Amino acid sequence: MAGFARRKVIVGSVAVPPYTNYGNRLIEESTFNLLALPESTPKFSVFQKITDELLEFINSHEYLIITGCTTLQDDPGHQVCFDSQFEKIKIRKVCFGGAFYCESNDNPSLRIARLYDTPIGARDPWTAEYLAKNHIESCLLGCPTLLEGADLVDWKDNPSGFVLVSSSPELMLDYSFLDGRRVRFIKHDSWSRGEELRDSSLFEGASLVVTGRLHAALPALARGIRVRFYGQEYWHPDVKPYSWGNMRYSLLQYLKLDLEGNECPAYPAAQIGHLRDNCENWLLQVARS
Repeated sequence: MAGFARRKVIVGSVAVPPYTNYGNRLIEESTFNLLALPESTPKFSVFQKITDELLEFINSHEYLIITGCTTLQDDPGHQVCFDSQFEKIKIRKVCFGGAFYCESNDNPSLRIARLYDTPIGARDPWTAEYLAKNHIESCLLGCPTLLEGADLVDWKDNPSGFVLVSSSPELMLDYSFLDGRRVRFIKHDSWSRGEELRDSSLFEGASLVVTGRLHAALPALARGIRVRFYGQEYWHPDVKPYSWGNMRYSLLQYLKLDLEGNECPAYPAAQIGHLRDNCENWLLQVARS
């Protein structure tokens, strides 16, 4: 994909401390890889206020890239950097894979979306449609973690592989369908059990991912690993209040993956290919602006 390697870029990342979702690391990793950004690229946390010194430093670059995720949601207690200081940023501001967290009948604030001066790279169809309805230019890209990887036409079945199971949210399931297969639990936060979701290497050797989290489902699909995704009705009652809205899952529906734990019968190669083409064209447009 067209990259920013020859541009002077700074990244506003969802994976710079403080953050509590380990899956954000995968977002940052994939963004850097897709945009050919060197490890030395400076970055700051979207969960921190922008100081005067940081503002001056940001404005010494050509592009600011925000690593998407649910950063379009206008939540002042969460997306802390999008305040009056952000409005003083003079360089080109790029949102890569941004989304809202809400329900279908919500009308989330567009304040943050209107801070960008290049077309927004939308993570899911609901976000793209909502932006279009409100006359904000965008392009449906999917998530960086879905776009990264080889072009596949079918599942990469691995009969001897292990099963990755997300421990957060805890899923109220009878795991007998795993039929004695090896299981490795992965955690998306510090208070759950299993291995930390540190980088994409965790998926190497997996044959199936069982999860209620996008941060596990999307990188697995990118690697041809089968996924069984479970929506809120399968979550432990203690974590159901933290579902953050179902519209984020419109991307899964676009990929023909349901929220009932059923595997996709066919690999969504055409859908992923379409998103990659969109991303190529979007990047060319952004780089010219």
